[in-house]
Amino acid sequence: MPEAPTVFSGETGALKLGDDVYAAIRNWKVTLKADNQAVVDSATSGGTTRVGGNSDWSGSFVADGYPVAYPGEEPVFLGSIDAVKGCYGTIIIDSVRINWDIATGKPVDHEVSFSGNGTLTLGAAVAADVSVATPVPSIGVTVSLATPAADQSYTTVLAQVQTITLEFKRANQAYADSSTAGYTKRKRGPLDWTLSMKVSPDATLADAAYGLEGLPQPKDVVGIKIEDADELTYLLDWAIFDDISDVEVNRETQGIVSCTLNASMCGTTDISDTQTLGSIIDPAVTTVWPET
Repeated sequence: MPEAPTVFSGETGALKLGDDVYAAIRNWKVTLKADNQAVVDSATSGGTTRVGGNSDWSGSFVADGYPVAYPGEEPVFLGSIDAVKGCYGTIIIDSVRINWDIATGKPVDHEVSFSGNGTLTLGAAVAADVSVATPVPSIGVTVSLATPAADQSYTTVLAQVQTITLEFKRANQAYADSSTAGYTKRKRGPLDWTLSMKVSPDATLADAAYGLEGLPQPKDVVGIKIEDADELTYLLDWAIFDDISDVEVNRETQGIVSCTLNASMCGTTDISDTQTLGSIIDPAVTTVWPET
């Protein structure tokens, strides 16, 4: 009798970006599709037929620790199912979302979302992660704010932060034409980032700025430093606060009062009457933006 077919598990899954195996992934996903076009005309007898459209693909992966790739980069993605078989093709990274969950003590992780930039090949895809796990604790992470200045100091520590989500993204532009061979390709768009932090307002009555008025207010422009226990930091110059949302005071449960602070990239601001360009520096002390 022929050998019975079997299935894959995710036990030996791995991925590469360019020549490098991406360490400590939790999962990777891809979706391959075609934009098939429906046709109804006088020759289809009242029914619908279809013709194959442009092919496209996209995906994502989740990994522990800090990212080593950012939106707009165009590496070759290789996703291996079992260290031997899988798929590969050139991508453009759309977004990178980093999560710190201080409230639960979960380690830092991040999710990278990408789109295909041309063909996806299915078949041989060799990759194996031989790195040793080095989780980055969320416990001990602090958020400090600075008034924009030529030599600014992050002296205002934001108290009682529970969770932080930082997302870098680019509005990458898709196109298909006579030169893309039936596949969708892309060019990068402008860089942006957003930041969301769940906090509890300070209830120290001796402080004149306790309560909601002690939090950054909508339209405030600041520099932000996110620093972990090993003094690895994101420096975000600058941010503009958008809102204070989800303030809930629950008399029934007497739950801890919290709210969410949302901020966005503010790449330029006025310093000493001069409009000045900011920067983004990551924990590897790499200048993510502006590009040199």
